[in-house]
Amino acid sequence: MGTDSESSQGGSQAPGLVLKALVLLGGALLLKRMRKSTTRWDHARVVAESLSGEKFSQEQACRDPDNYFNLRMLTCPATDIVDGSRVLYFEQAFRRAPQKPFRQRFYMVKPCPKEMRCDVELSSYAIRDVEEYKNFCERRKDQRPQTEEVIADIAEHLTTIHLSQCERGKHCLFEGSTPPGGFPNSWNGASYCTSELTIHKNGELHTLDRGYDNEGKQLWGSKGGVFLKKKTHRFRFHPRPSFTKTTTTLRFKNHDTLQSPSPPFLTPAPLQTLKGPSIVAGLLGSNMDLKENKFFSAGLVFIATIIVAKLLTGLLRSGSNRRLPPAINSLPVVGGLLRFMKGPIVMIREEYQKLGSVFTLNIVNRKITFFIGPEVSSHFFKAPEAELSQQEVYQFNVPTFGPGVVFDVDYSVRQEQFRFFTEALRVTKLKSYVDQMVVEAEDYFSKWGECGEVDLKYELEHLIILTASRCLLGREVRDKLFDDVSALFHDLDNGMRPISVIFPYLPIPAHRRRDKARARIAQIFSTIINSRKLSGKPEDDMLQCFIESKYKDGRPTTEGEITGLLIAALFAGQHTSSITSTWTGAYMLRYKQYLAAALDEQKQLLKKHGDKVDHDILSEMDVLYRCIKEALRLHPPLIMLLRQSHSDFTVKTKEGVEYDIPKGHIVATSPAFANRLPHIFKDPDTYDPDRFAPGREEDKAAGAFSYISFGGGRHGCLEIDWNAMVVGVKGQIVLLRIRARGSSLLVIRFYWSILPGFGFD
Repeated sequence: MGTDSESSQGGSQAPGLVLKALVLLGGALLLKRMRKSTTRWDHARVVAESLSGEKFSQEQACRDPDNYFNLRMLTCPATDIVDGSRVLYFEQAFRRAPQKPFRQRFYMVKPCPKEMRCDVELSSYAIRDVEEYKNFCERRKDQRPQTEEVIADIAEHLTTIHLSQCERGKHCLFEGSTPPGGFPNSWNGASYCTSELTIHKNGELHTLDRGYDNEGKQLWGSKGGVFLKKKTHRFRFHPRPSFTKTTTTLRFKNHDTLQSPSPPFLTPAPLQTLKGPSIVAGLLGSNMDLKENKFFSAGLVFIATIIVAKLLTGLLRSGSNRRLPPAINSLPVVGGLLRFMKGPIVMIREEYQKLGSVFTLNIVNRKITFFIGPEVSSHFFKAPEAELSQQEVYQFNVPTFGPGVVFDVDYSVRQEQFRFFTEALRVTKLKSYVDQMVVEAEDYFSKWGECGEVDLKYELEHLIILTASRCLLGREVRDKLFDDVSALFHDLDNGMRPISVIFPYLPIPAHRRRDKARARIAQIFSTIINSRKLSGKPEDDMLQCFIESKYKDGRPTTEGEITGLLIAALFAGQHTSSITSTWTGAYMLRYKQYLAAALDEQKQLLKKHGDKVDHDILSEMDVLYRCIKEALRLHPPLIMLLRQSHSDFTVKTKEGVEYDIPKGHIVATSPAFANRLPHIFKDPDTYDPDRFAPGREEDKAAGAFSYISFGGGRHGCLEIDWNAMVVGVKGQIVLLRIRARGSSLLVIRFYWSILPGFGFD
């Protein structure tokens, strides 16, 4: 017989075994459920994205010019039909003459009808008026044809391929062919043709086209594995950022001419192997093959295990006497995640009305406790790093910013790096940046001409990048490398996906492009830094400030640290300034009384100081400043701020109720919601810059942290002065142009919409 301790140990092992069994069962059930969650529309999206992009056969043509053409193929989104179908534009040209395509098509991608045994239907259309759509992908949006009718009015249907998911064990995502009997086609003497298409996991596209006469005799294409025309092309995919997110619409017109029939899909060759990016589709907006990706499946099992373990642990543990905040009612395990992903602002608004200013949301194995309002937010903003820290919750930034900077270093080093930011953005430095900003703004706006139509969001975002390149990244980047660096930063920006917050190193295409861009940026700045050090000639920009910065122990900054700090600075400055300037401009153009007030204020300042725009004049633009501040109140750059709790603490609501916040919780506040609290701001959803005027000052009436568009306390935004100055300079120049032409000539149209769940009614 065992001792009491042995008996106790044996008794405790039984529940442990049961718990493990339940964990495995729950994980398996969850994984099975998640695998089935992919819809037919998800499949259609994967196919559309795999076809999109720019492909070349230059490498093969150079190696074997007798059997390979040097071709360039370009495919991009054209429009979305009302039923949700996607239309892609495709053109093919010789590499030496890319502007003269010899084949143009529309591809329509949509789910197969439910009664058919396939997943995706891919149809090819020959364009009637090929000249109208030539070089469609490379045109600016405002120069592309616009929508009027339906695709059948501008193109003739050639053929349709029905694609299905590949069977388990195959190294492909989708495969399919035309129906038996093919489709009519008269190219090279044929009467009809058939096509086959396979989309592989590694990004390759394999197509096989064959042509037949009326007797069923094959006239062209592959025959028994021997190609009648030995033109097999392998294309490598070179991503073009402007194609991935830019969709436009088509002007559908009737024309009599039709491009001569030819093989419906890719090239005259019977077989094509198109090299492209691997297609990854799945949760949180990524496109992952849930059935075949073993790493992702293993990750899901691991997550499911944690979820069920945490759930059972919570159910089995005994209660405590702590005064915990009320929790949001949701489905077990994933309910909180679903609520949050559907729309965080809508969720916060609903729960604030029901639960008050402090409440907890359970997301998988994490607990996020929200503090809404200045009465409960004081500790959030004032707590020392040892109690509430940023590092853990913002680790997903490390792949973008790079190692050894910001959130990849301990607090003491991070504080020294923030000191470098502060020195680079001090008032004396900001004053020296104004002249550069004015030159950029005047040069940019001078190209608008006397009349025309502009996309305010696009124009201001582009000007922000130009300004930041000159003042932050340096003369070398602005004058010689702007296009290259701008494209690389675009890839960095696109590498920040919702799934990146949870799995920042997941091997998806967006992350791979992010990592390549980060490495290339490091090479570029390494060259610039070495060149500056050798020349000994200092420049007046943030890059120079970081080169000259030293830590307290006398150690200079490294090339890697300088690059990471510049990336972090550009991310913070560019995003904030773009959001601020766009919304400020939109509101002032919509509410003309504030535009008139800003123009009148500028008129008085011009009389006082003359036409020169400088830092001192900007500091006197009170009306413009209030317009900017109100736009930021309604649309702050960050909708949520996060911290990790390292010790228990207590908060008290304005009603006097106290709650204990346990160690380990993530604590959060929302500037987007807190800035609209009706007990602080009168008519909070109304754009009213005068609420900050002397005598009202609603942002100060309720005490500290009433207005948190730029955070506050220990971690307030370092670039608030930079942001105000950038927007102020652009505002001044735009106001001067409006004054010169007359505000009555402005015609404003708004086509904007905010993502569901991220805004207010």
